[in-house]
Amino acid sequence: MIKKIEKILLENKYDLVLVYGDTNSTFAGAFAAIKANIKVAHIESGLRSFDRRMPEETNRILTDNLSHYLFASTKTARNNLERENAFGKIYDTGDLSVEIVSKAKKLASRSTVMTDLDLDRKNYIVFTMHRAENTEIDGSFLSIISAFKAIPDVKIVFPIHPRTKKILVEKKLYQKLENCQNVLMIPPVGYIDFIQLVKNAEKIITDSGGLQKEAYLLSVPCITIRRNTEWVETVKEGWNVLTDTNTTDIVSCVRDWNPSKIAQKQPFGKGNTSKVIKKIIIDEILH
Repeated sequence: MIKKIEKILLENKYDLVLVYGDTNSTFAGAFAAIKANIKVAHIESGLRSFDRRMPEETNRILTDNLSHYLFASTKTARNNLERENAFGKIYDTGDLSVEIVSKAKKLASRSTVMTDLDLDRKNYIVFTMHRAENTEIDGSFLSIISAFKAIPDVKIVFPIHPRTKKILVEKKLYQKLENCQNVLMIPPVGYIDFIQLVKNAEKIITDSGGLQKEAYLLSVPCITIRRNTEWVETVKEGWNVLTDTNTTDIVSCVRDWNPSKIAQKQPFGKGNTSKVIKKIIIDEILH
């Protein structure tokens, strides 16, 4: 991937390479740009879960250390970068998800996914899981299945990732999940339909970083089946709780836990991040 990106960069005269997030392609883009002698700006920089088991954590750290311009989503992200003495210039930009989710929410009003799946508003839980530490360890997933069996009256909607399904089939765990009468497994859905599912859910159970943030922005309580999170603001504000894959904790949170705060702050910005970043690039970086 790095060689192919570098080839494209060398064939063109770019002034700046923008990379977003914490995927392998994020790091590949940043590394290829440095090799091509092009400056790098990292959107969503400074996030840390402090869990080196996660490939995303390595990608974040390496990308931040390669980048000349660091667009921090939150105050926590800025503090992380300052503590690490990042050499790039730090900008407080807020997070792009605020405006993305806002626009998706409006478009989702036209979605038919609720009707198609015969779902009632606030009468189901959306579940997602894809991280290796959960899918590749049998005990973790068996704990989750046990939790689902302990709440037979709660409908669970599971848009199952193809990679997750493949692993569960190979480990002979897929059949166990199919035997849970309250679990509705569906193929992955488009982003607009997914936002509609999340917006109307009673709660979310997930190991996804992005979904924790989306749930917060949509005011839906989130149960995160991880030991830690890079989106610490969602926990501090009382709308996200970390249970790991502990069966008892998951069941307890489904049954009894609700956010302790009604009013939500704006830790991710005011919804103008794209304009802020555009202005920085035009006025300061490319000026």
